[in-house]
Amino acid sequence: MTYLPKHSKYFEGILQLRPATKALVSWVRKKTENDGRSSIIRVKKDKHGADLYFSDRRYLVALGKVLRSTFGGMIKTSATLHTQKKGKELYRVTVLFRSFPYRRGQWIDYKGGRWQVWYVANEVTLKEVGGRKMRVKMESLIT
Repeated sequence: MTYLPKHSKYFEGILQLRPATKALVSWVRKKTENDGRSSIIRVKKDKHGADLYFSDRRYLVALGKVLRSTFGGMIKTSATLHTQKKGKELYRVTVLFRSFPYRRGQWIDYKGGRWQVWYVANEVTLKEVGGRKMRVKMESLIT
């Protein structure tokens, strides 16, 4: 059963995929359709990636965590006040998913040494050949 929004243009959150590959957008569409808890209202493409508008903000936050654990990358979540209804504040959520160009287990050269990507989240854990581990911010590995 597919979740139907309140009306055709109603959305509670935006998933920003940076960069957005066809495979990643297709995976998100299939996952959302199979779960049936939310629906994608529209997809907007720009030069950096794609924005997918969702009808349920709680589902969107959970989907961001699934994306990070499945594909490896960084998520940032922010909420903005949209309106107030009967004294209750209603927020819209934006979830940014920035995919990481490396995968767990892959070997990279970093700061003159050979490191293995051990764990990928908002920070990346690298393991040296000798066994020493180091956590670095993802931005420092991308640039």
